[in-house]
Amino acid sequence: MKFKSLICLATVAVTSSVSAQETESNKNINIIGGLGATFLNDMDPQLGSDNKMKGAELNFSGLYSFPKFGMVSPVAGLGLHSAYTTRKEGSARIDAYWTSLEANAGVKIDIVPQFSLFTLANVGYAIGTRTEVKAGDVTIGTDAKNHYYFGATAMGIVPVTSTVGVGAMFSYNRHSLETKDSSVKLTFDQYTTGVVVSYSL
Repeated sequence: MKFKSLICLATVAVTSSVSAQETESNKNINIIGGLGATFLNDMDPQLGSDNKMKGAELNFSGLYSFPKFGMVSPVAGLGLHSAYTTRKEGSARIDAYWTSLEANAGVKIDIVPQFSLFTLANVGYAIGTRTEVKAGDVTIGTDAKNHYYFGATAMGIVPVTSTVGVGAMFSYNRHSLETKDSSVKLTFDQYTTGVVVSYSL
């Protein structure tokens, strides 16, 4: 009788474990929101030490994880990013902001059950880019076209519950764009670091 009871308990334990693993493995989609500080460099070499802007970036993305190879899962996804940056130049203030669509591809590495590392390649296209120079009550604005970028992102996430995780990210992107009025081509580097919240489906 005791032997049968032990077998029943073992069966229940194994079934529960398998069910939990299947539930976990079925969560292949990560919805990620992030907020961080962003920095622009090399916008205009003639500016010297003033050749920098800083601000904030808000982003939302969805990543799909393909079947694992050991600890590694290929991932791919799309995201929406919105950035605002500014700097002072004498008595004037220069603002630059844009909203972009971004495609990502890379790998998710489950180093330990309590930590996942995402390494991603980024390709993005801005659907709205504007620069404004404000001096007193005067504002002069310039729109941009053909604004695209490419780069890489590293992101670490620690689970808080079975579906929610928190973490941090760092990204680098190289931007290229043209002004609409004069078709002057500009390039610059963007560095972003911030916090992220992930929801698994």
